[in-house]
Amino acid sequence: MKTVPKTIWIIKPQDRSVQIHVCHSPMREIEVLHDQLLNLFNQHPTLLPSEVVVLTPDIETYAPTIDAVFAPHAGTPTIPYSIADRSETQTLH
Repeated sequence: MKTVPKTIWIIKPQDRSVQIHVCHSPMREIEVLHDQLLNLFNQHPTLLPSEVVVLTPDIETYAPTIDAVFAPHAGTPTIPYSIADRSETQTLH
């Protein structure tokens, strides 16, 4: 068996490429995500929504909430988004 050398990753405190937030509900998770993305786009004007990927293990649970939070609202900047890997019955609603 081949031994793979252990890699030690050092993350700088200012590196915000991976973030973990603890929230009390799926709705709050998506609201925090939306706020954090708006903040990132403001801090990094060259960052585009098409360069951001958000993953979840259960998209069917989160899809309605994502639609509710990311839908255009008066006074809130819009973030373009799409939801992938939904079942065919869910995409028809």
